[in-house]
Amino acid sequence: MGETAGGLEPQTDGWFVVNAADAGWWHNDEFGQKCRFEARERPFPQIAISLVVLHPGKPNCMYHGEEIQEDFLVLSGECLLLVEGEERLSFDAPIHSLADVDALPVQVRWLNIKPSRFGTIERLLECIDACDARGVRMYGGGQFELGVGRRQIQTLASVFYPDTPNDVAPGIYNAGGPRPGLPKSPLPAFDQVGF
Repeated sequence: MGETAGGLEPQTDGWFVVNAADAGWWHNDEFGQKCRFEARERPFPQIAISLVVLHPGKPNCMYHGEEIQEDFLVLSGECLLLVEGEERLSFDAPIHSLADVDALPVQVRWLNIKPSRFGTIERLLECIDACDARGVRMYGGGQFELGVGRRQIQTLASVFYPDTPNDVAPGIYNAGGPRPGLPKSPLPAFDQVGF
């Protein structure tokens, strides 16, 4: 760790331990304070973690690179996530059943459905049906590393929620840049029975 004007920042790649009070902080009158832990020249390759202190009535930022914001934690006070004037907080990893949705501390408006996390088709469809009845917008994303899991979220997205911001591009999209002949959205449902 090396000393900078804002606090300690990593000087090499790899793991480190630092107290948040000693780490580098960014200060802005409009957007509050932010502790990134990582150095701008050395972003974490797999996950980004930061602490943000917001001032009452002030925004965290005016731009975000995602359609939906997944999983953030409010340590003290309350806040509201708005993207283009609409609440778009979503949940992902903690969801394995409808009971998990019901146990969340906020009313869910968006949910990333990942079939492999539900265990049974009954639990998966129970959650989809309940979310649909409650007006919860669902989408599929991730699970590229699971092979069949990616195909499952593609199938569910094309059948149950083809008009939401699904992140379920076929693997062919990862084999190069834009080019003619790539499948268009929404993807057609697969002809096979089952997953």
